[in-house]
Amino acid sequence: MELGISDNKTISDLQDKFNECFPHLKLEFYYKRHKLYHTSPEEQRIKEDLKIGEIRKKHNHGILIIKSWHKTGEVEERFREAYGLYVQIFRLENNQWIQSAKSDKLTLAEQNEITDTNKE
Repeated sequence: MELGISDNKTISDLQDKFNECFPHLKLEFYYKRHKLYHTSPEEQRIKEDLKIGEIRKKHNHGILIIKSWHKTGEVEERFREAYGLYVQIFRLENNQWIQSAKSDKLTLAEQNEITDTNKE
């Protein structure tokens, strides 16, 4: 997947494109960085209608290549390093959105497959 990053795109634009490739995952954007294996507080989440240029200090434009075999924590870190964006990847599990913090070593494909496997 190629995710175009530019100041004039909204958070929602990036979320929608990501979700097209990973239907059981979603991106959420935050004002502050979270540590590996830690969750992000809800009060720091950024609304989807804001433009990327309004929420970051690094105003690089480019394409972020995201592959299904990339680890969750690595993808989150690449957003931060390349574009100054703090993201948390969530997965849909048993009809609830769960922050992937405790499973940052899993690949996006593995996260995407977890969705409802815990149902009995």
